[in-house]
Order: sequence, then C-alpha cells, then structure tokens
Amino acid sequence: INMVLYESPYRRVKDGCVTDEVVYLSAIEEGKYKIGQANSKINKDGKLQGEFINCRVEGGNFVMVEPYEVDFIDVTPMQVVSVAASLIPFLENDDANRALMGSNMQRQAVPLIKTDAPFVVPGVERVVAKDSRSRQCLHYMTVLLSRSI
Repeated sequence: INMVLYESPYRRVKDGCVTDEVVYLSAIEEGKYKIGQANSKINKDGKLQGEFINCRVEGGNFVMVEPYEVDFIDVTPMQVVSVAASLIPFLENDDANRALMGSNMQRQAVPLIKTDAPFVVPGVERVVAKDSRSRQCLHYMTVLLSRSI
C-alpha cells in the first residue's frame, strides 16, 4: 500500500542558531524533533533569544527548552492551523469550539452569485483562491483601445 504523507517546511536550527536550510517533514517525522514556534525571538545573527523557547514535541505537547536543544523552527506562525481555520479572522482570540464550528461552516458554505468584499480578512484568501484552482487567472493583460461596430 502506498501512503501519501503531506510534508511541511521547517527551518533547521543548529546550536541555537536558525539557518536558511529548509527541511520538509511529515507528521510522523515531526514527532522525532523539538520544533520551535515561528514567532520566537531571533537576533540579527540568527540566534534564538531568551532563556527558554516554546517547542512542540511528540504527541503534540508543548515544552520549554533551551535554545541549543531546538531542532527546527516553523516557517510561519500560521503553519499549525488548517487552511479553513486560517481564514477565520482573529482566530487566536476565539474559543476553541467556536473556531472549530467556524472552520466546519466554511466547508459547508455555498458560493454566492453576487459577492461583496468582507470587512475583515486574515490575509490568506488570495493564496487559498489561487491554490484551489477554482478561478480563472489572467496570464497577461490586454487593453482594448477602440471598438468598431
């Protein structure tokens, strides 16, 4: 049986210093490492700052470790949530049950005939629309200068 595993990008950390090397790990491989959050403080030399860094470890648990113990760091803070959850504005301020309901409601949404622009957006809509391939894209722009009937 062939298994298809999704992989996520992570930046490698060596001796407490974040490198530019990007490594792709599956969910199974993630459990073998201590993975720091993308919003961890990093100085201009790429070293992790602070006495302790908040990391994910096996089983989805979070622990505080010293910077030299970190193996990888997330590429973006949005990496730990699904695409549907990332579309919920102010997700970090929502109760967990409300966020779950919100992402499920988006899955059941019906396309609108006449749409209006939302008042508040989290900023990932363009990427989601592009990746869904459910819209037409212009590869180049043409301007009509005159029209004869």
